[in-house]
Amino acid sequence: IVAALAECGNVTVESDVGRAQELANSGTYDLIIVSLRLKNADGLRLCSHLRSSVPTRNAVLLALVEASDTAQLVRALEMGVADYVIRPIERNELVARSRTQLRRKQYQDRLRQSYQMSVALAVTDPLTGLHNRRSMEGHLDNLVARANAGGKPVSVMMLDIDHFKKINDTYGHAGGDEVLKEF
Repeated sequence: IVAALAECGNVTVESDVGRAQELANSGTYDLIIVSLRLKNADGLRLCSHLRSSVPTRNAVLLALVEASDTAQLVRALEMGVADYVIRPIERNELVARSRTQLRRKQYQDRLRQSYQMSVALAVTDPLTGLHNRRSMEGHLDNLVARANAGGKPVSVMMLDIDHFKKINDTYGHAGGDEVLKEF
């Protein structure tokens, strides 16, 4: 397995389940291969832990299974294992499945990052980086509702720059932008 996957990236092997969980929780692993037939532990429990843990939630899980372990394989797939390889392991199949899952993860990571950027852009002003009106309205509605229900009081401060049009007319929009950022 190590030799086959060396061409896909760095490979770490850990036979102790506790140590494997510690390593995985570092959050630096894109693909985690788990044997469902561990000697001193439950492979399904390990998969469940890895899937529910924040640092490994987005890692790809690939299970190694025996051909006769269909029920265990079904449970692993239901809990979020992305793919599997049946023993005896065929080198080319392992590499192909690993590469496919790693490409899928890279695509999902890009989608997740793009989504997070879109959300941030939707609620922040691109010039100042401050929350925009859309963000403020939703947040303010919640604060007022909580205050009306007996929570903490709400204070609102509104600031205005008098004669701002003169700044833009005199120094241009770039100058006005600098004033807004500084303000």
